[in-house]
Amino acid sequence: MLICLAPGHGGHDSGCVGLHGLRESDLNLDISGRVATLALMDGWRITATRSSDIFVSPDDQAHYANNRAADVLLAIHGNGSDNRKAHGVEFYTSRGQTESDKIVPHLERAWRDEFPDALIRTDWSDGDSDKEAGFAVVSRSRCPAVLVEVGFVSHPETEAELKTAEFRQRIASALAKGLKAWRESKNAH
Repeated sequence: MLICLAPGHGGHDSGCVGLHGLRESDLNLDISGRVATLALMDGWRITATRSSDIFVSPDDQAHYANNRAADVLLAIHGNGSDNRKAHGVEFYTSRGQTESDKIVPHLERAWRDEFPDALIRTDWSDGDSDKEAGFAVVSRSRCPAVLVEVGFVSHPETEAELKTAEFRQRIASALAKGLKAWRESKNAH
């Protein structure tokens, strides 16, 4: 199976910048590379919308995944808020019930295994935990697609964690394990 990794922002668009200088675009690219390494070791084929500090629009990210007939797209982002106390992780899919919704429970379970005390910000209004939005990268992708907000760069304590290689590796591990569990659930049917 082919994963398309879509690290958000890049180039002229740094995304959120933390109080201590962490650029979301750099964070996203680093975690994407770590997920790619783990997923390759787990038998996935990998493609990525960027592997350097360039900007690829969300539309172009979805188009890229579609052109390569990816089996799943994982868009990697750091979050930001004017409220410096906002924290936690979020998993977004497109609106409505789709195949993408089936990936999120596996990602959440793997995240909880890696980070037992983490806050996973959910939206149960439609009967499942994923948050839904019209983000182009997930809504225009023809394959199942999830956008993960790995943490708030704007939250000082989270930014300090996100700046460490160990924490980024744990994030990548959780994401890779969640994707593996989803793949195994598909193969079981």
